Parts: sequence; C-alpha cells; structure tokens
Amino acid sequence: MNETHHFIKFLHYNLITMTEKIKKTLPLIALVAVLLLGFAVRMYDLTEAPLDWNHIRQMRDTTIARSIYYQLLPNADPETAQQAHYLASLQEVFELPVLETLMAFLYLIFGELPWMVRIVNALAWCLGGWFIYTISKRHCSPWAAISALFFYLFLPFGVMTTRSFQPEGWMVMWILLSYLLLFRFTEKDDWASAVLAGLAAGWAILIKPTALLYVGPAFASVVLMHFGWKDFWRNAKVWAMAALSILPVVIYSVFAAQSGSQHTDLWVLSMNDVRFSVQFYIDWMLNLKRLMGLTFVAVGIIGMMVAPRKLRSLLLGGWIGYILSGLVYPVQFATHDYYHIFIIPLITLSLLPLFDFVTAKLTTDKQWFWRAAFTGVLITGAGIGFLDVKQDLDLRDFRPEAASWAAIGEQIPADGCLLTLSTDYGLRLAYYGWRGTCQTWPAMLDFSLYETAGKGTPDYEGRFVDSIKGMDYFVVLSMDEWNAQQPLQYLLAEYPLIVEGDGFLVFDLR
Repeated sequence: MNETHHFIKFLHYNLITMTEKIKKTLPLIALVAVLLLGFAVRMYDLTEAPLDWNHIRQMRDTTIARSIYYQLLPNADPETAQQAHYLASLQEVFELPVLETLMAFLYLIFGELPWMVRIVNALAWCLGGWFIYTISKRHCSPWAAISALFFYLFLPFGVMTTRSFQPEGWMVMWILLSYLLLFRFTEKDDWASAVLAGLAAGWAILIKPTALLYVGPAFASVVLMHFGWKDFWRNAKVWAMAALSILPVVIYSVFAAQSGSQHTDLWVLSMNDVRFSVQFYIDWMLNLKRLMGLTFVAVGIIGMMVAPRKLRSLLLGGWIGYILSGLVYPVQFATHDYYHIFIIPLITLSLLPLFDFVTAKLTTDKQWFWRAAFTGVLITGAGIGFLDVKQDLDLRDFRPEAASWAAIGEQIPADGCLLTLSTDYGLRLAYYGWRGTCQTWPAMLDFSLYETAGKGTPDYEGRFVDSIKGMDYFVVLSMDEWNAQQPLQYLLAEYPLIVEGDGFLVFDLR
C-alpha cells in the first residue's frame, strides 16, 4: 500500500514538473512556429521573376548582382563579363552593394537565380523578428511579443517588400540588432556592448544611409534617458559607439561611393515647396492608409505613450526618425511604399504594451475560451494577410517577360548609344536584353517631378537637342509614354524609324 502511495506521489511530482517545463518552453515553441509561418508566406510563388513588386529597384539590384557574379565567376566569357560590368556601371550607386554581393556568391554555388533573394530576405526579416522578441522580453510578457509579431510577419505590404530584391529588409534587421545591443549596453555599460552596438548600427547605415535617421534619434533618446543630460557626454563608450556608427559610411562615401550631389539636389534640397504644402501630408497619410491602415499607426503611437520608460525612449526616437525621414524625402514618402518599411517594426514594438495588457488578462485558467478566441483572431489575421499576398501574386505571371525583353534586345542595334523612353529607365532591357541605355528621356512623371522641384516646365525642343548629342538611336519602350508625349513625336518625325516591333520603336538619330 505504501509503495503504491509513493508511486502515485512520484507520478504526480513528475507530472507537475513536466507541466512546468512545457509552460516554460511553450512561448519558445510558439515563437519558432510563428517565425516559420512568416518565412513560409514569403516562399509563395518563389520562382517568379523580380518584376512583381518595385520592379525598377529590383532590376537595378539584379543588374549589379549579375555584374559582381561575372567578376567572381572563374573562366567567365570575357565579352559577357565585360557587358555585364558595363550595364551595371550605368546604374547610380549611393550605397554599399551588400545584398548584391551576397547574391553573387550564391550565384557561384547555385547559378544565376535572382529569385533566391526571396529566401535570403525572408531569413533576414524573420531574424529581425527574433530580435524584436528578445527586445520585448525585457519589458513585456513573451506572449505579448509573439502576438505583436503577427503584425510584423503577416502585413501584406511587409511580405511583398521583403520578397523583393532590395536591401530594405537587411537594413531593418541590422537596425533591430543595433537596438537590442544598445539595450544590452545600457544594462552592462561595458566596452564590448558599446562596440557591438556601434558596429551593428554602422553596418545598417552602410547598407542604406537612410538608416541613420532611425539609428541616430533612437540611440540619442535611449542614451539620454539612461545616463542623463549631465553625464552622457563624459562616457567615452558612448562616443565610441557613435563614432563606430558613423565612421563606416563616411569612409565609404569619401573613398568608394559615387557623387550624390545631383541626387541630393533633386530629391532633398529642391523639395521645400512640397514640405510646406498641405497636400504632401495628405498624400503621406493616404499612402500609409493604403499600405497598412491609419488605425495601426494611431494605436502604435498610443502604445508608445504608455510603454515602459526605456522602451518608450527607444520608440520615441524611432518615431522621430520616421517623421524626419518623411521630411528629408517628401516625394518618396508620398509615392514610394518601401520608404515606409521601418514603420512595420516600429508599430510592432509600439503594440507591445497593449498586447501585454490583453495577454495578462487572458492568462488565468478561467479565460481559456477568450484566450482561444484571441489566438483565433491572430491566426485569422495572418491568413487574410497571406490570401491578400496570394491574390496579388496570382494576378500576373511575369516569367514570360524575360524571353520577351531578350527578343527586343536582339532587335535593337548594338553599334551605338541608346536614348530610351520607358517607365523603368531601360532596366528590363538592360537585364534581360543585355542592351545598355546611355541616357533616358523623361517620362511624364519625371517632367512632373522636375516642375515640383522648381526646375521649370518641360522644354521639349531644348531638352531634345541637348539629349541627342552623342546618341545614335532613340528607343521607345513604352507606347503609353509615347502616346502621351506628342511634342516628342513631332521632334522624332524628322528621323527615320528603322525598327517597329511589338511595343517598341527605334529611331536612327545619326
């Protein structure tokens, strides 16, 4: 009888111990499951051509990656390698080609498969989710962090952008890592943490200099909150961290990067009329509404206000950085989606206090029904996000365009400089058709931008005379643009039309 009693007590003890272990590991299991689902969503339609989202930026980066690949490829055909390098040299470079170089090395192993970037970017984004979770555990429950990650991983805008051949996902991952290391520095106040935080921030800025607007204010806010106005400037580790953040991009800009003066003049310095117009802020909000809905933005700001002190200081710096980014790049914030990419992790972190309140209310045994309902809402939201992405990707198959543009490239003369009119600056022709554009003729949107920047109304004749100097052929690659620019049609009527293909024209300017 006593043996039976002891055995029952032994079983009861082991059952309680096992239950406790399961409870401790369950958040980690749930985290891994959610991250794997986030990765899987990005693998849908994996081998689609890089034209499904922001195709101009994707074509630019694939062209640069191909050039690096042929430079690395042993026994590459010299003419092919030279042409790949030439086509890449036509692209403006203002940031270190980190992602392009990584893809070039992967091409050496697997062949030139641009769609592999979706795997790489998905891994980077999910790793960023892990950093968010690690930051969140310092302030909120693990379940609050996992709940917030549903927004980070399954927002359709985020899914599409982090499938794209662009460095934005990599930039976000390194910014989030720098935030995590910054928190560790405030906890330990040691040189190792300061150096690592500075290096992570510096690498994020080197990948894309716009990261400075998210790193700088956030780091300043957390450091000032932790050390205070009187003491932070005496801390050598703080200054070392700041120097390591800025030094890499300064060195690259001085010794390696192309001059960005024209880029800065057009997109930043000439846009004061836009910054001071009410319509700019309306367009900004409309763009956010289209990408994620303004409700998430409002709730995120409220979450920032009620966050724990250290987290609030980080979020305050992040939101200030987001606003500064919009003021620095007003046209892009009103029209480009990927310039808003960092608001996704920013809102995710801002939602933590609200999810912490909700999950705390649902942790008791009596709340099992509402806990299950809450989980169902999160999973349903993730499913809706996936279906939204699936619908967009199913609308069109871009794979046939590769052969189409390759055929166009074969019909365009290869014995001179091309002046092209297109909606993508001739990038699809360059990548698939292997034909470089020496100069591009502005599309209607470009002329509108020049007017916005105070560059005057279009002077077709004067611009045409200047543009055709040194050019051999004028190539029309967009019939919509051609039909919209009648003055250009009159000017080119004086030149022989030597090729008329399906959706393109070639005029001989010689």
